[in-house]
Amino acid sequence: MKKYSHLFFVILGVLSMLSCEATGDGKECAEEFFTLLIEEDYKSASKLMDVPVGNSDQYISELQVLGNDPARGKLLKVMKKIGFDTNISNGVTTVKLSYYLKYESDNVEAEVTVVNRGNGFRISSVL
Repeated sequence: MKKYSHLFFVILGVLSMLSCEATGDGKECAEEFFTLLIEEDYKSASKLMDVPVGNSDQYISELQVLGNDPARGKLLKVMKKIGFDTNISNGVTTVKLSYYLKYESDNVEAEVTVVNRGNGFRISSVL
């Protein structure tokens, strides 16, 4: 029984390390995405979206509204909130991160979902 308890802790440690690594990689993707939005490089930001190959251009107008909202103004700054949620299922890693989005005339809280389907992290949604 003791032999199995050591194995349990080793497996738990490995899973924890994988989860932390996935969260860090997901955060890097989200940070790059928001940097591109602030710089108004919507074409490059669209390439970080989790969409079927070749369809990223159709999301540029939606990204323009996220980066330069008619009601809130231009996106000025993005700040990561504390906390995250990581889920690994059937080889797909999903990371949910919370952010404060600072616009010219308003501040908004947003949840960013980043997924890795085996080809690197991509932005799935910004709510």
